[in-house]
Amino acid sequence: MQKRPTKLILIGVDGAIPDLIIKLVNEGKLHNIAKLMKDGVYGELLAPYPTVTPNNWTSLVTGAWAGTTGITDYHVHHPGEPLDVIYSGFNTKECVAEYLWDAAERVGKKVILMKYSASWPPTIKKGI
Repeated sequence: MQKRPTKLILIGVDGAIPDLIIKLVNEGKLHNIAKLMKDGVYGELLAPYPTVTPNNWTSLVTGAWAGTTGITDYHVHHPGEPLDVIYSGFNTKECVAEYLWDAAERVGKKVILMKYSASWPPTIKKGI
């Protein structure tokens, strides 16, 4: 029986091509990534449409589609406001879904959030 993991590290590579990563791992050119894949879990993300950075990164760490998170593009428009008033899709205040790190913190896990796209301002309360 496999030991239940107690820690999670999420590493994302923006613009990576999964088939190319696998090819390079199989050729022995990405030793550290190969070790992470062997000892951990990896998978491809079914990216939400449109496939742009803010909603993809937000969907990845909330588990929710872009229409649910409220982040559907680089810019967010609030209904009822003039069409020329927009907000950044990278701003966590625009997301209405719960982030993975907030869920972890809520159940007492220690959270370290470092250079994750679409995570500003940080929503964690006690983490680093």
